[in-house]
Amino acid sequence: MKDIKIISKKLITTPFDLMNESFIDFNRLNGCFKSPAEAIRNIFSWFDHRATMTIVDIFIFHDAPKRNDFPGWNHIGNHSSLGKLYWNWFFLNHPDGELHFGDSPDFYGNFADGQMFWGDIGRVSASAFALTQKGMGIGDLWISILGDGVRQIVIESHTDVYQQIYGVSEQ
Repeated sequence: MKDIKIISKKLITTPFDLMNESFIDFNRLNGCFKSPAEAIRNIFSWFDHRATMTIVDIFIFHDAPKRNDFPGWNHIGNHSSLGKLYWNWFFLNHPDGELHFGDSPDFYGNFADGQMFWGDIGRVSASAFALTQKGMGIGDLWISILGDGVRQIVIESHTDVYQQIYGVSEQ
């Protein structure tokens, strides 16, 4: 498919898999961690050999037909304009899905089959990523929309993190 190109796909096996892509801001800890090193250790410990990271370029991201039902989300910088583009692209590709905007993370929703996702535009704070990660179940996704939106990082959990922490399944 020429409209989408998978740049890389790999099982997360080292902290560097998360750090090298620079989608997590390990300097924004927001009181959740004592240091960036603690944040890295914590986040990696839940994904070590239990999640896959896919880096993808979606060349048609900007080409989705404009919709008139964007919820009017306001956020810093270019987040709102990229959020609107993501809204258009998402509903073109997932017309029966749900997409909601907020903060920490910037968006969340589910696909028609019930698969859940969360994501952020730009770099996500380590605290927001770690807290969101703790709610992920098997097959749930994290999506980071980088740059102008064409480059996206998708992390799929292969374990029920929520169940491991709380002893019950969220579903």
